Amino acid sequence: MRRLIEAGRTGNVPLAQRMPVILHYWTVHPAEDGELAFRPDIYQRDDVLLRELDRPLAL
Repeated sequence: MRRLIEAGRTGNVPLAQRMPVILHYWTVHPAEDGELAFRPDIYQRDDVLLRELDRPLAL
């Protein structure tokens, strides 16, 4: 695995057991100065997320 990473190439590695993977897609993060740093939403997911967050809670 280390050799694959050091080579900088993409490859498949068979695993003996399934391993869950969580991917995070962030378009904003705290900058060194404590302010928020925004990045372009290249996958256009922010609008849908904001709409869902603004939706009233169904109880």
